[in-house]
Amino acid sequence: MQTTLTLPIDALHSADFAQLMERPRTPSVSLYLPTHHAGRDVRQDPIRLKNLARRAEEALIAAGARNGEIPEILSPVKRLLDDALFWRYQNLGLAIFLAPRWNRFFRLPIAFEELAVVGDRFHLKPLLPLMSVSISFCVLALSQRHVRLFHCRNYGTQEIDLDGRVPRSREEALSWEDGEARLNGLQSGLRGSGRNRGDQSLDLERYCHLIDRGLGQVLPDPHVPLVLSGTEPLLGLYREISSYPELAPSPIPGNPDQLDADEFHSRGWRVVRPHFERLIEQRKARFEEAANKRSPTAAVRLEVVVPASGNGRVDTLFVPRSQQCWGRFDREEQLVAVHPVRQPGDEDLLDLAAVQTFSHGGNVHVLPPEQIPGPGPVAALLRY
Repeated sequence: MQTTLTLPIDALHSADFAQLMERPRTPSVSLYLPTHHAGRDVRQDPIRLKNLARRAEEALIAAGARNGEIPEILSPVKRLLDDALFWRYQNLGLAIFLAPRWNRFFRLPIAFEELAVVGDRFHLKPLLPLMSVSISFCVLALSQRHVRLFHCRNYGTQEIDLDGRVPRSREEALSWEDGEARLNGLQSGLRGSGRNRGDQSLDLERYCHLIDRGLGQVLPDPHVPLVLSGTEPLLGLYREISSYPELAPSPIPGNPDQLDADEFHSRGWRVVRPHFERLIEQRKARFEEAANKRSPTAAVRLEVVVPASGNGRVDTLFVPRSQQCWGRFDREEQLVAVHPVRQPGDEDLLDLAAVQTFSHGGNVHVLPPEQIPGPGPVAALLRY
């Protein structure tokens, strides 16, 4: 029976990740490949994938997969090798997940290292930088002609539907049928504040109040940093009026009507990056303080971290980006065996700890190996 090739997906959403965390039928094949937009490397990408497929085939044989099952599992990959149109439209990385009669392809904005893993579940650690909820911010693009709100999470951006709760322009704000009823209290308060503004300034003030009032109803998380994009005087007026507690100190300058989602993401990230770097450093400091006190809440051994992650005890986990630690985890006995060399039936224990921590709402930081606190290869701050 031939497997139907699913269309590639250009974004990774929480529902996709949840589906990947569900254990499909064994065996599960995970392939990661850096891809390119142009140049000689574009022609090399299919060759790299062919080599990864060969490595996956060898791993399937070693894992005891049936001979007739292996070609069926890998057939979606082999059909892509000569598909010139597919290779013409790539992002920075390609993630492929294969199981008997099941496959998913993701073209993603992260340059993966080449990796082929076969096991009882999918290898998902390389995807976690895309899914970490701790790196999340919003951009509010303000002009008199347009209001747009974007949710930026690591490498992806999604425009948020204002859902009629936030005016999409100054004109719409002033034309809402119940606008006067909404603004009566605001107007009297503004006129009684002692400000001598013209009618246009007063309209802008009303506009900002309506945006601020509706914003809390459409933001995905009331605690994420909010970066403003706009020009004066509207930008300064909104900042003065805003009641949002996590307003970023610096705006994205220039006319926001001339920017697209990718530009909001890249420019907004430059604004909020110090905030998240401080957050990671604070979490490292908490771990190091606990480790220096020899607190049991600071764990650096996989024999402790893996069971704790499965039990929801890990608050924050630091794992290396390009490293695997092979071994086995007996879930009934809660025992971990770490092997210096991969053996049949082994899984990457770093990947297991990261996925389990994420699934229980913990913070996962996938970092270069030299940035992991403690002796390595893993560091965890436990809840208890």
